Amino acid sequence: MSRVLVLLATRHGHTRRIADFILAQSPVPPECEWHDLLAGVPQPSLPLVAYERILIVASVRYGHFPPALTAFVRQYRAQLATLDVALVGVNLVARKPGKDTPSGNPYLRKLLVTLDWQPARCIAVAGALAMPAYPRWQQLILQLIMRLTGSPVTRATVRDYTDWEALAQWSAGYWQAAMPAR
Repeated sequence: MSRVLVLLATRHGHTRRIADFILAQSPVPPECEWHDLLAGVPQPSLPLVAYERILIVASVRYGHFPPALTAFVRQYRAQLATLDVALVGVNLVARKPGKDTPSGNPYLRKLLVTLDWQPARCIAVAGALAMPAYPRWQQLILQLIMRLTGSPVTRATVRDYTDWEALAQWSAGYWQAAMPAR
C-alpha cells in the first residue's frame, strides 16, 4: 500500500470529488493523509520523504490559488524537487481546448513561473459551476465572465465542466508511472 499526502483546496466540494476520483483510479487503494489548504499551510505528520506520492488538488478562486499552496511549495521546495508530486489545478478556464495543460492554462502557468517550480506531474482540470451557491453580485460577475468567454449561463445554472474521461486517462498514467529515484 502506498502512502499519499493529499493537499486539497475546495470550496463547494467539486475539487474533493476530483481528488477522490484520482485516488480511486489507483490499482491498490493508497493510505492517505489529507490536509486542507484553505485552513493554512499544511504540517504533515511525517517527513515528506515518507510519502510515496504527494497529490495537490487545488481550485482557483478569484484568479488565484490559495496562499497556503504557494507557502507550502516555498517552505518545502528542496524536498519537493526530489519527490513524486502531482499538481491538479481546478478552474473553469480549463474547459476550453488547449487550456487544460500547464503551459496553456494561465493560472497554472502563472503559479509555476511565480514559484519557479515544476512538479513531476501537472494538469489543469475544469471544475463545476453552481450559480445558486453564489451571492447575487457574484452571479452577475460570473454571468458576464462566462458570456465574454463564450459560455453563457443563467442564475440557475449548475454545470459540471470536468472531462472525466480525460482525467481517468491522466490518473491511469499517474498511478502507472514509475516514481522518480530518490
